[in-house]
Amino acid sequence: MVFGHRNCAVFGCHNSGKKLEKWASQQCEVHDCLHGTPPCDCPLPFKLFPFPTERKNNEGRKRWIHLLKRKGPKGEVWQPNNSSRVCNEHFVDGKPTKENPDPVLKMGYETKSTRNRKPPTDRSSLLEEMKRLRTQDNTQDNTQDNIQDDTQDNAHDSQDAPVIQEPSSSSFITEEEHCTTAGRPDHITHDHAYSFGWYNLEDPDFCMKEKCLQERLKQFNEIKDLKEKLQELESELKACKIKLKARQRKGLEHSDLKTNSSVRLLTGLPSKRVFNKLFEVVKGNIKK
Repeated sequence: MVFGHRNCAVFGCHNSGKKLEKWASQQCEVHDCLHGTPPCDCPLPFKLFPFPTERKNNEGRKRWIHLLKRKGPKGEVWQPNNSSRVCNEHFVDGKPTKENPDPVLKMGYETKSTRNRKPPTDRSSLLEEMKRLRTQDNTQDNTQDNIQDDTQDNAHDSQDAPVIQEPSSSSFITEEEHCTTAGRPDHITHDHAYSFGWYNLEDPDFCMKEKCLQERLKQFNEIKDLKEKLQELESELKACKIKLKARQRKGLEHSDLKTNSSVRLLTGLPSKRVFNKLFEVVKGNIKK
């Protein structure tokens, strides 16, 4: 049996006449002879069907070419030749019929299936809930604003109204005595009256006069400046001690270069690691 060089033109399909010839050259296990020779009547593993001709069925030929979706070497539409075939695996009925004349199965490409769009989720209840919460928040904000306005009005009224206090044993203190409390060290750690702790405000000797508060603020700023100056002087003193210690020894020692800051101070190098690398380079030329 001769099948020639016919090949299935579907992309990815390897059925061909050469494959049929190989099958025909093998021994039939049922009839104990070569396949296709008497008395073997076993069916072929597949069949190859030629393309419709341009003269008899040009429309069918075009449909087959379109369904194969192959392109030539230059991107043009592929055209079948005399050895182009389509095997029975690609037909619904196993061969071209009137009901299913075209190859549509296992065409070597995935057919896109159009899925229906998921219907939109009903969010009407969510929108109503958001509107309700927004209205509730606005109502609460307006209520808080009204409360704050009333509180501020009451505060202004209380400031304008004269305050009458009953005399007590601790209230018989003159204004000068109150102002002298500005020198007490336990009241000079804050800059404004509202910054003082509650234990200070409850102290009967605590002065709330503007003059006293200004004096406290002045002293607080002075102490803050003195603390910063003290830190600077301590840093300078530490650096001077290191330099003096190095001069007294008439040279640097390894114990003087423990940290990156001491290396920068005494050698000008950026870090101890750089100093060690430099030492490794020049140690061969050092005279002991």
